[in-house]
Amino acid sequence: MSKRIVIALGGNALGSTLPEQAEAVKITARAIVDLIEDGNQVVVAHGNGPQVGIINNAMSALQKEDPSQGYTPLSVCGAMSQAYIGYDLQNAFREELLDRGITNMPVCSIVTQVEVDPADPAFENPTKPIGKFMTAGQAEEVSQKYDYIMKEDAGRGYRRVVASPKPMRGLMGLVSFSVRSIIAPERAQKATVSNPALSLAGPKSPKPLIWAQMMWGCFLLMAS
Repeated sequence: MSKRIVIALGGNALGSTLPEQAEAVKITARAIVDLIEDGNQVVVAHGNGPQVGIINNAMSALQKEDPSQGYTPLSVCGAMSQAYIGYDLQNAFREELLDRGITNMPVCSIVTQVEVDPADPAFENPTKPIGKFMTAGQAEEVSQKYDYIMKEDAGRGYRRVVASPKPMRGLMGLVSFSVRSIIAPERAQKATVSNPALSLAGPKSPKPLIWAQMMWGCFLLMAS
């Protein structure tokens, strides 16, 4: 009997460098494709703390080298992290599917957003750590230079913390449109705005794997 399975994948499980992530997603793909072969629908929620921190550091370094580049908002860094996490996951799933002779299941990545409440208390008390660990001295220097909020993280050093507000609703119009552009029109009528991939038909049908990655919390939706 087909099941709908939810899997939580932490950002740290994806590694802290590009090469580490490329290897980590291969392990993830093998385990999840096992579930798909058994006829299940799978939803993977994943974080992006280390990844968005890497991108934020890189963009800060670029601004230092070329001030004309200006400041890169964290939301843009989040979108970048969604895209490159999705890129690696997409490639890993496609490779694993092809290795098992599953050639009728296309894979695509879609970057989406969620709406949050501007009055969410999380903005007043940021708690989500991103980026690399620093010493107290390094953290103080970064805090003064970039106006970052730095906090000690589990005795391992200091990291930048950002707000992690509660999602109110998904802004899924792009996903809905994209689903309609890659699956049969009669099937697309079943792809709802709130959960596009989950409404697709059952196991081993030639449907796409749909990434519905969300800022403030990224989600991977897969329809087998």
